[in-house]
Amino acid sequence: MASPVLSRGFIDGEEDSSYEGEDNTDDFEPSKLGTKEYWDDTYARELETFRDIGDVGEIWFGKESIDRIVTWLKNHNFPKDSSVLDIGTGNGMLLVEMARNGFTNLTGIDYSSASIELSRSIMRRELHDVKIQEEDFLNPSTLRSVFDLCIDKGTFDAVSLNPNNSAEKQVQYIHSLRSVLRIDGLFIITSCNWTKEQLKSIFVKVSSIMWPIVFIKRLLHCSGLFHSSYVFCLNMYFPNAVCVCVCVCVLDWPASSPDLALIENAHHVQDNLKIIIID
Repeated sequence: MASPVLSRGFIDGEEDSSYEGEDNTDDFEPSKLGTKEYWDDTYARELETFRDIGDVGEIWFGKESIDRIVTWLKNHNFPKDSSVLDIGTGNGMLLVEMARNGFTNLTGIDYSSASIELSRSIMRRELHDVKIQEEDFLNPSTLRSVFDLCIDKGTFDAVSLNPNNSAEKQVQYIHSLRSVLRIDGLFIITSCNWTKEQLKSIFVKVSSIMWPIVFIKRLLHCSGLFHSSYVFCLNMYFPNAVCVCVCVCVLDWPASSPDLALIENAHHVQDNLKIIIID
């Protein structure tokens, strides 16, 4: 499950100035782009086209977005045998490109069965040994592994447009991310929907732009609660990276209270956390 420009936040690469400086996460109108039916239909058509003429279908955000991620990982010597999860793999072309560049421990998930069939067909043609499985990231049933690197290229955008309580689904997304991302693992997300201020209100005072951005997960303890922080922080691995200090902390919510307000009321811990934007 991945997405093109899904809503008003960015149009054709230009930011909508009416969103600048807003923290409200409820700006997006529900859309069919946030539904499973839409993606089932989309990938069923792309699967048929692939069978007819071998076309892999659309690469959301363009191949340059894939190249930017892969190049950044290679330039920073990210281990090629690290376990990688592509959240909402779509046609799987991100994983194809990673496999072409020597990454060997790759998994892609999607909740669309047509997406899974399409991506598996592409992997067979490309002769890549990549694990592809049907899985709803918001309600994972068989995803038991933890990963060194999780990548999202448009899936969180689509989750945020779901007509059925998108705010709660955003919380479910973060819960799932916490459960599958290894401590000190990396999370790379590409978003075309969200302005900096909007993503800050969800991931707690962090920053986003249309390019992929990197988070690292750490366990912190504050106010008597354990927290999982998703932050742009790579200084422990890449000390020469250009960074900006921030302070970020995301609550590990009690299961009985999946409330976005908890994020806003979280006690932040100063931990010399840093921002990196992949250029």
